[in-house]
Amino acid sequence: MNNTVLRKEQRAPLRALTTFVGSFLCVLLAFIAARLFPSRIAVAPLIFIGIVFATAWLFGSGAGILGAIGCALVFAYFVSPSGSFRMVNGPARNNLAWLLMIAIPACYLFIPHKDGLIISRKR
Repeated sequence: MNNTVLRKEQRAPLRALTTFVGSFLCVLLAFIAARLFPSRIAVAPLIFIGIVFATAWLFGSGAGILGAIGCALVFAYFVSPSGSFRMVNGPARNNLAWLLMIAIPACYLFIPHKDGLIISRKR
């Protein structure tokens, strides 16, 4: 009994690390896309639905959810007016809403038993 409790405690830092790495990679990709393709930033949130889902598949549902929120913040910051979270562009605002409305529930519902790259909640 003690051995299983110790193993669960040892997994907690690995779960936190994989969640952090996955969400950081997702946000980093959003930042790179926003800086490299400023004219296509209104369409980028729709593309990032798939990237967020892939992040959740590889790094766990927590990383996907945090990555979706981080991507939304990055895209909102770089859409006109740049440097503000206020979005004037209507289609970009709608696409950002679709990112949040599709990616977060998809990560939560379709990847429920995956906690990280090598850790699974299934027993």
